[in-house]
Amino acid sequence: MTLPFLVATALCTGFAAPALAVQDAAPAENPASVASGVTPELLVAHPSLWSGDLMAWREALLSAVEADPQGELASLAYRFLDQHESADRSLAEIVQEGERLQALSERLDLGPGSLEVRMGVHGNARARRYGPSPAAWTDDLYPEFVKSWYVVGPLGPLSERMPATAPAPDLSARFGPEGSGRFSPEPDASALGSSPQRFAPSYLAADGEERAWTPVNRHANQVSARWRNQIYPGGGQTYGLAFVRVPAEVVDGPITMEIRTGNALRAWWNGALVFDEPRLTPLDVTGVLRAHVTPGSGEWNALLIRVSTEDRTPFSVRFVDAKGRAILMEQPPLDVSPMPTWTPAPPDATVERLPDPLEDLSPSLREGPYAPALRMLHASLLGRHDVALAEPRPEGVPDAELHAWLRHRLIAVERARHLPDELKRRETMAVVRELEASGVVSAEAYSSEIRRLLSEDKPVEALEFAETWMAAVPGIAEPKMARERALDRIDRTGVMAQMALEEILEKHPHHVRARMRLVERLAAEDARPDAIEHAWTALRTDASDDAAFDFLLGVFTQTGDERLGTLRSAAAAWEARHPERAISPGALTSVMEAQGDDEKLLDLEVAFAEAYPKLSRAWWNLANRRLELGDDTGAIRALRQELSLRPHDETSRELLKRLLPGEATDPAEAFFQEFSPDVAAATSFARERESASVVEALDSGLVYLFPDGTSHARYQTLTMPMDRSGAEALHALPVREGTRRIRIVKKNGDIQEPVDVNGEWVLPALETGDVVDQVWDQIEEGVAGAPPSGQLWRFASFEKAFPTSRWVIFVPAGLPGRLVLQNFDGTHETLERDGGTVHVLTASNPQFIAEPLQPSEIELLPVATFGDDRDRADELRSWWRYAVASATVPADLEPELFQFIEEATKDVESGDARGRAEAIYDALDEYLQSFQGDQDAPTVWLTEKGWPVFLLAALYQRAGVPFEWAVLESLVSPELDAPSPLVFEGVENLAQLVLRLGVTDDAGDPVWIIYANAPGTPFGAIADSMVGASAYVLQDRQGDARQETLPRTQAGEHWNLNLQVTYAVQPDGSAEVSGRLDDASPRGMVLIKQIREATAQQREGFAKGQAANFSPGVDLAEARVVLDGSEGEGMVLLFHGTAREFAVARGPEYVAAVPFVPLQLDKAFGPADRRWPMALRQPVRVRARIRIEPGDGWQLGEAAPDAGEIREGFEVVLDVTDEPSGSRLYEQRFEQRGMVLAPEEVPGFLARMGEVEQEFKRPLRLMKK
Repeated sequence: MTLPFLVATALCTGFAAPALAVQDAAPAENPASVASGVTPELLVAHPSLWSGDLMAWREALLSAVEADPQGELASLAYRFLDQHESADRSLAEIVQEGERLQALSERLDLGPGSLEVRMGVHGNARARRYGPSPAAWTDDLYPEFVKSWYVVGPLGPLSERMPATAPAPDLSARFGPEGSGRFSPEPDASALGSSPQRFAPSYLAADGEERAWTPVNRHANQVSARWRNQIYPGGGQTYGLAFVRVPAEVVDGPITMEIRTGNALRAWWNGALVFDEPRLTPLDVTGVLRAHVTPGSGEWNALLIRVSTEDRTPFSVRFVDAKGRAILMEQPPLDVSPMPTWTPAPPDATVERLPDPLEDLSPSLREGPYAPALRMLHASLLGRHDVALAEPRPEGVPDAELHAWLRHRLIAVERARHLPDELKRRETMAVVRELEASGVVSAEAYSSEIRRLLSEDKPVEALEFAETWMAAVPGIAEPKMARERALDRIDRTGVMAQMALEEILEKHPHHVRARMRLVERLAAEDARPDAIEHAWTALRTDASDDAAFDFLLGVFTQTGDERLGTLRSAAAAWEARHPERAISPGALTSVMEAQGDDEKLLDLEVAFAEAYPKLSRAWWNLANRRLELGDDTGAIRALRQELSLRPHDETSRELLKRLLPGEATDPAEAFFQEFSPDVAAATSFARERESASVVEALDSGLVYLFPDGTSHARYQTLTMPMDRSGAEALHALPVREGTRRIRIVKKNGDIQEPVDVNGEWVLPALETGDVVDQVWDQIEEGVAGAPPSGQLWRFASFEKAFPTSRWVIFVPAGLPGRLVLQNFDGTHETLERDGGTVHVLTASNPQFIAEPLQPSEIELLPVATFGDDRDRADELRSWWRYAVASATVPADLEPELFQFIEEATKDVESGDARGRAEAIYDALDEYLQSFQGDQDAPTVWLTEKGWPVFLLAALYQRAGVPFEWAVLESLVSPELDAPSPLVFEGVENLAQLVLRLGVTDDAGDPVWIIYANAPGTPFGAIADSMVGASAYVLQDRQGDARQETLPRTQAGEHWNLNLQVTYAVQPDGSAEVSGRLDDASPRGMVLIKQIREATAQQREGFAKGQAANFSPGVDLAEARVVLDGSEGEGMVLLFHGTAREFAVARGPEYVAAVPFVPLQLDKAFGPADRRWPMALRQPVRVRARIRIEPGDGWQLGEAAPDAGEIREGFEVVLDVTDEPSGSRLYEQRFEQRGMVLAPEEVPGFLARMGEVEQEFKRPLRLMKK
């Protein structure tokens, strides 16, 4: 079974340049055909579209719309005029076309579609930023979009960590009497009532600041308001509030609200929740939310929208009537004292969500000539190229309609961002090849093939294609540009390419891209006057990419050319027409700097800092500008403001220190100096106490926490070799980021510097008694209003001997969070200092020796951490959004999913949900195991969406298999996993998204699907190590969840090793041996695939090697692996042979060594004198059943007693049973699962394991009858 969307199935080869004209899909238009209005042929099959002559097509399309603006396809045509822009156009042509479109939109009812064209046409003209612009176009082109907003924020969580230090929000106080102290303007519909309401003027943010509503107007010629003055580095939620009223002239009835956004948002209309969207589309494109809303009974209607502060252009809103005509809503003056009142919607008010615009199609798009291509065109307009790709191939239609479908599929493949490059390349070649076989080649096909040939370093073939294309359409520039690119690769001198560019500009003087390529060539040849002239021409034509402007600025600045003034005038004129542009360095600033106009530059920087007071970069730029002007006093003020926002900025600190040498500018540095460790005392103490070869004489950490949660830590270690072996072992140390000093202090006081070699400090000629002194810094940025992320500060190590550990931590007053100590038995001294508390923590520690069976560091070592409780729901909300977004499949993959489901479940009854779930799982697992694509399967699927679990969820959604999303708290059972020292509420180790299927097995338990890139894992199987792990089953987007644990039933009773061996004793003392080894565990299931792919010789070697491990001394006659299920589930190893000397004479009796599974209990857990803690974290289950069958002439001696040891989390036993047949069964079991022993318990346990090992070695006695 295959999934074609995961990997291209058609392997296509290149094709020779055809000696063909481009597609003659429709006859050339004539005045009569244009007069008839827009036709399907004109939209998707016009000859100019195939040739690439888009200017001709645009003219024909616009003329057709003007001829019959009421035609069914006129609106679609009008909207698509902006989708095809030619570089070969003058500003006059752009303006002329724009005036025609603007006049058309003013006198025609084209519905909502007119908006996109106005936006596009206006943008095209304004992009010619340094040329003239019609005065009429400086007016607001989009008056129907809500203009006046109140903005407040950021509020709520300022990061993924929810601050919990502020009082809980009083939801009942969100509305009503004016005042402050509220935490969110979000309405609570159940508590609003019916009386008029007024929003509070301010709200208390999570960082403790009071934030008031700020009036913000949408700028002219922009559809959305700019909220950049609300920038806050930590994120958070920002709210926009608008009051609107329907004009009296609008007929009564529901109105439609449209919100354009590509991001998550919430929206309330008169207190009723209208939208709560995690994301609109799977492709991150801007979508349109639409809903019918009913005007309230009050004077004004309140529209409240919540978005993430990180979104700089969050959304745009407008209202339309029943015919799709824009409504110019009335708004009150922006005044916050007091804000307008509004009346809540009735409790039973309902909101009617309207369908996606993709579903709102005209009859021509539903059926009729060229309908598939028209639907693809319509989807592409909305940015949904996945929907265009999902359009099925039309059958039984004329060739021209099929060719139009192929052309639009080619365009959609090229623009689809969710497809991997290799898959796009193959699909493109498949379409191009089919067009060629039909005798049709489009401009897109030519362009695509030329790009491919150039990328494969085949410029000669690319040139042939370009010239064929030129011959077909000699009047357009794109084929000539393609030819120039090929010539540039063929002729390294550049002469031929330059001649080609000059020929292009002779015929196409407004082609800016060609002119700028010529500028580059002329500049490289030092033909500066000619390059300047061409750059001026390009600038006058179109400088939307700034290339011409930047070139001229660089040249004029270097030469001091007086034409800098002309550049400045052009830049100033453009910026004057763009009032929405943020005040920041741009074209005008660049010219000012070149001219040395410091006064104007200073004005710009001051305005920028005043506009964005929360942006540290603004104050840094202002300080830098004032320093350049010699204004030290002003620079100091700006630096202090910058440091209040980013207190750990060492560059600013050093600069301020130079400006004010007598002032202690860096509180962290002053703190480090005051509490610097006593190096001499530490080294002396280490020499007296330690006998280890290498000692970390000093383990010092100084941590300064700033009010915004930023931590600046300075670490210092003194490492000493105590003997010759230590000096030899300590030959290198890793290079640490943030290193301030590393040196070797010799016994005589000399200083040596180590050498950095490949990321390591090489310590030359180290001698006993030397000290390696290392100091480094680490800065962790915080978020105002949130506690610092929980860092672990350790007081000991398993790796090194630490005679003394010392941490000094400064916590400013009011910083959210608390300091927590764990396993700490040292001294804790607190000092009040500079508005905060200093914690001095010192511990003298024995050396902790690293061993394989020790508990984890965080279980045993003394640590300190700083943090606070969190709101777990906030984190679960993030996981829910991640799951929903990642399992959303682009529309073009839908058919493949349904086909896959149909094939996978064809033998399953339709009502058997569990059977369908298992069949789909097995089919996907089999596919992923055999997948041999160019990239791994998760990457090929949606490129960036990751894990197969998302693909499985998408399949289950479409197959009707009920499931829920869940987040595992840990990938390890709590019986095995060490407890976390992060003792704060809500801090969970949320590790992975999994599926909880509502289908049940016979026992009535849910089925958990844990699929993390592990092909071969059986349906519903979970590892024994995960039994009991906790999972949060996500209920909804609000973060509600219930907690469940992973059941033992899904782990089964799998043994890591399950062995059965029979020894039949023969008269001569030998034994015939037969045995089997079963492995039905998930590990064994994965191993099956590897064995199946092995050669016969490799399989035989594997089988004999495994059998020999468990039947020592046996001459194996046969050993084979059975994988087909005939001998049982999973992998089964069968073997038989002969033990030649099984029973050995010892005096009057015989003895035999029973070949138990070798556990080596007397050595496996360390030396007998071990005194350190032990933790058996790895689950192991071993069972061996060994049967001894005495043959004729033999009888077994008295059975030895049972042996073993059972403790919590540990069991090793030997059960001996004499069977009625005279045989004896030995059952050996070994299970470890999480046993932890304290140091004082270890010696007794080790001694007992030695005894058990001897008990296992007691021989079997046999006697001859």
